[in-house]
Amino acid sequence: MRLPTRFSARLGLIAAAAFALRAVWALAITPDSLTHQGDPRFFHLAANLLADGHGFIAPLPFLDHGSVLATSEHPPGWPALLAVVSGLGGTSYSVHQLVGCAVGAGVVGCAGLLGRRIGGQRAGLIAAAIAALYPVYVAIDGSLMSEPPYALGVGLCLLAALRAAESPTFRRAALLGLAIGLTALVRTEALGFLVLLLVAVRRPKQIAVMWAVALVVIAPWCIRNSTTFHQTMLISSEDGPVVAGANCAPTYHGIDTGYWRADCVGLRAQPNPAVRSRALRKQGVRYARSHAGRVPAVLGVRLLRTFGIWQPRRHVYFAEGRKMPGRTVAVVCAWLVMLAGAAGAWMLRGQRIVLVLLAPLALAVVTTLLAFGYPRFRYAADLGLIVLAGYAAARRRSALSRT
Repeated sequence: MRLPTRFSARLGLIAAAAFALRAVWALAITPDSLTHQGDPRFFHLAANLLADGHGFIAPLPFLDHGSVLATSEHPPGWPALLAVVSGLGGTSYSVHQLVGCAVGAGVVGCAGLLGRRIGGQRAGLIAAAIAALYPVYVAIDGSLMSEPPYALGVGLCLLAALRAAESPTFRRAALLGLAIGLTALVRTEALGFLVLLLVAVRRPKQIAVMWAVALVVIAPWCIRNSTTFHQTMLISSEDGPVVAGANCAPTYHGIDTGYWRADCVGLRAQPNPAVRSRALRKQGVRYARSHAGRVPAVLGVRLLRTFGIWQPRRHVYFAEGRKMPGRTVAVVCAWLVMLAGAAGAWMLRGQRIVLVLLAPLALAVVTTLLAFGYPRFRYAADLGLIVLAGYAAARRRSALSRT
């Protein structure tokens, strides 16, 4: 059988293979590894309730005793996407896992398109192949976490940013703003791209267009939160619990230094999530100020955790609600991707595209410093590194072929 020669056909085959690998891994090889706890359970149940017409409500109070409580715990993007599938009859965990696998295949496609844009077809296909086989992606894509759709949104943001950088127009600035707004509805930290991707849209009027479109996209959800909970709120109320859980005694000393602890998050009886988030945020900031001398060390450990250097086997191959073997392989692959990505960035040094592709990495660093250390924060940032790694590999192969 002859392989297709067109880039689009080859990329499609790699993405299809990536979906098959993720589906087999999630449903056949490690089907019992998903514990149906934490965020995966929330997204699954919230999607089904949304499809049934209950709106965005907290799943467990409704299922336990019929209480209808509006929720702002997570952004609405991932549950809304799963709800579309639920509305078509796909309400099981397995079907929702397959949606995650399909989204992961979409990330592979973005890697290929980004690679082609910066280094040609060979770089694109190599980048797609790396993303398809990357163990961290294979594991998390079927876990029902929000990282896969977030990475897909980041990939679309990067593609839009590269197009805007090549030919700055109002239309391309608007498309970038649209991509950022939609991605922020999956993970709030994507709002950071409104600043980090200014390198792609540098003219004041186009920047205004980008920001305006992003604001229009997120405004309905922000208005819904603010009016529902009678407090000014952006996309979610999870910032308070994050800050409180990351700034307490167990995360400033001992084995969990630089990490997050659920037992540091109180006020669980507070029914208004906006009020609770504000109080918990103040609690965490107050603790950090009271222990300012310890903050630099904690921040350093947070970064080491996110980049798989501190307690690497504990975290790199772990998604909330899922714990699987093979962590050593995943740790090594993550380090190799970072090294190869650094090589690609060096080869492209001085070009604006490097700043665009490294924007997710910069955002992961900022998120880690403000929140806590966890390789999940680097999931989307790995996409830019994979693309740069594909470019470096393609350049290396071209150099060898000339000798």
